[in-house]
Amino acid sequence: MIIWTDENAVVSYLIKGSQLLNGTGRQFNADRASALAKAEFRRANNFRSMYNHAQLQGAESYFGLTNLITQPCLIIHGTDDKIWNYRHASFLKNHLANSTLITLEGAGHELHEADWGKIIAAATQHIISIPLRS
Repeated sequence: MIIWTDENAVVSYLIKGSQLLNGTGRQFNADRASALAKAEFRRANNFRSMYNHAQLQGAESYFGLTNLITQPCLIIHGTDDKIWNYRHASFLKNHLANSTLITLEGAGHELHEADWGKIIAAATQHIISIPLRS
């Protein structure tokens, strides 16, 4: 059991989690993960609250309405995501009429610096392709 007030224990836990979320096709940067974990621990008022978003409820009425979205959508997804399987990206691509899917082969759940160029280019292209409304 982790003691959430023990910085070393929490940082170690976070580094292991970051490594899991990294994806097998990306080089894991342990030094960067450690620095980020320490910064997160030191800024958090209540560290456990960082992980309570999985408990959100109340949007069930929106389930099954993906096909009603007409706004252009950019989907960016790694094929080695342990949180949301890549099948979710394929589902979105097939159910959002005006969407583009950018696949990051071997990437995990977290955005990896090796993919930043591709992500920035895709986001830039996506933004400039949306017609301006007057």
